[in-house]
Amino acid sequence: MSDWSDLPSDLLLQIAQKINSFEDLFAFSLVSRAWNEVASEENSKRSLFGTHSAEQAEFTLPPNSAMQGLQACFLFDTRSSNTAPWLILPEKNGTGSESREFLSLYRGRVYRLLLPEAKGKQCLSSQGWLMIIEFHRVISLVHPISHLKISLPQFIRYPDGEDGKYFYIDKISKFVLSSNPSRTSDFRVMAIYGDDKKLACCRPGDEEWTKIDLGSSPCTDLINYKGQFCVLDEKFRVLAVDFKGPNSAANVQLVSELEPKFRAIWELRRRLQLIHGAPARWIQFYVVESEGAIMIVRRMKQVRRVVGESDSRYQSCKFEILKQDFDEKRWRVVKNLGNKALFLGEHSSSFFITAHCGSGCKPNCIYYAEDLSAEIEDVGVYNLTYGCTEPLFKDAYVNHGSPALWVQPGF
Repeated sequence: MSDWSDLPSDLLLQIAQKINSFEDLFAFSLVSRAWNEVASEENSKRSLFGTHSAEQAEFTLPPNSAMQGLQACFLFDTRSSNTAPWLILPEKNGTGSESREFLSLYRGRVYRLLLPEAKGKQCLSSQGWLMIIEFHRVISLVHPISHLKISLPQFIRYPDGEDGKYFYIDKISKFVLSSNPSRTSDFRVMAIYGDDKKLACCRPGDEEWTKIDLGSSPCTDLINYKGQFCVLDEKFRVLAVDFKGPNSAANVQLVSELEPKFRAIWELRRRLQLIHGAPARWIQFYVVESEGAIMIVRRMKQVRRVVGESDSRYQSCKFEILKQDFDEKRWRVVKNLGNKALFLGEHSSSFFITAHCGSGCKPNCIYYAEDLSAEIEDVGVYNLTYGCTEPLFKDAYVNHGSPALWVQPGF
């Protein structure tokens, strides 16, 4: 046989089935178009990832390489609940690099991925795609491997009274896709924006974002639940939002509401902690979906002193989970996720994966990557069994405005 690319497809399939990591499967796919097709076929079966100690490695794709024509085929597929994410690390200040580093949990290594579109820009993530927000709020969706780019409307425009021009002041903190752009062009984008956490939505080709009126209650979090957008607001209501397009009003319906007793218990705890002089805590809530069930996650951060430094900093210390029981119409406390691991992100979509033996991810754990615009990074793992946190890796660094992001890899 004169060429590796001419290997029989059944033999290639057997080889691909022996590959355990996304990084190796990705390298396998670069050999030729035939190898790429086999790798894509195997992608939905992938179960990946591993350790916490990080070492440096190179993993770049030059834009003018011989494989450039194949890159459009390398689309993320987030259908598999067994595929653990990459953690795209904050952009290092002052480097001027067009690459971004990401942590592979499977390899326990930090790789470098060519991503010039993200240089010096705000990034968010959902379903394996990045939202890149440029100066003057020029927004696009970018696939981090294929570099496919989809333009979205500029974000919320306000007329300037003096000369009639527009200016852009609202910042997007999170977005969710209705479906994966890798598989369909008929998708919508919903985002939480501004300091008062309002909601807006758009479709590719729209001239502007459409504001969604949820009343006076700010949005806390946002997910794609059974093919529709669902929002958690500060009144602990889970609301389904059906957005058809800019020419029709969004339909907002109540899906569920947290029982008042849980809110009363949380408030009582807070007051008791203050009375007994416990460290001040900062609370944040998330809404997540697991096997058709809606869950609310309560994350607590408390002030901690850092050895060798004079400042105190907020870091995650505890997580609590409530699950909606639709049959009994009540909420239940969840203390065990079984073989699942939950990935939470303040600027990336949240999701579960199956942490089976050999996957490297710990079962019954919450992996979190939170807002790095604070004084210190807050990236780690919370073990529900033991009720404790541990850092995900040691050599973290902070870049204000450039948060760490979970991105689900695939083809």
